[in-house]
Amino acid sequence: MPNDTALLPKGVRQPRRSSPRLQALDYMGLHAYSITINTDGGRRCFDEDRFVRFCIKALDEKAAINAFEVLAYCFMPNHVHLLALGLTETSRLKPFMQQFKQIAGFAFKPERGIPLWHRSYHDRVLRSEENVESVAAYIWGNPVRAGLVQSVEEYPYSGPAERLLGEAGRLGRDEALGGQTLRSVRTDAHPPPVQA
Repeated sequence: MPNDTALLPKGVRQPRRSSPRLQALDYMGLHAYSITINTDGGRRCFDEDRFVRFCIKALDEKAAINAFEVLAYCFMPNHVHLLALGLTETSRLKPFMQQFKQIAGFAFKPERGIPLWHRSYHDRVLRSEENVESVAAYIWGNPVRAGLVQSVEEYPYSGPAERLLGEAGRLGRDEALGGQTLRSVRTDAHPPPVQA
């Protein structure tokens, strides 16, 4: 990319790009996304149980409204990791993220007097050949790698619990970085065939 800054008049800076989203992708449809949302200024904002539980509930509600399934989440003290799957051809990531960030931010600011979120979020569209289980394990392993807990099961702000701890995703202390299965997760755009 050429440096156009030299062409601008002295004292005029190039405008900030409004969004880090890929312009060629519409972020719609049956895609899986790995998402990281940072707090404003990297502040520790997810340290109060009541607020984090509110955010988890809001995440679930906004996912359902926007036709997404949250396959994995982890609310770290100063950021959130998500693995989300669009469930329909019309599932749109941008409104889902906007609505979740808005409701959590509105609940946070009156109590703390500061904004909750960094301006945007990081996303990565998973390729069809990528292992969703590994991405989920990486997300759930964040508190262990950060030294907050000894095992993924100990961290109260990771989930969903039925995937993290249930039959579909039993994790052991030595499996924090992989090894579990998510049998119910679709990794492609087509549902599994119905067996008669």
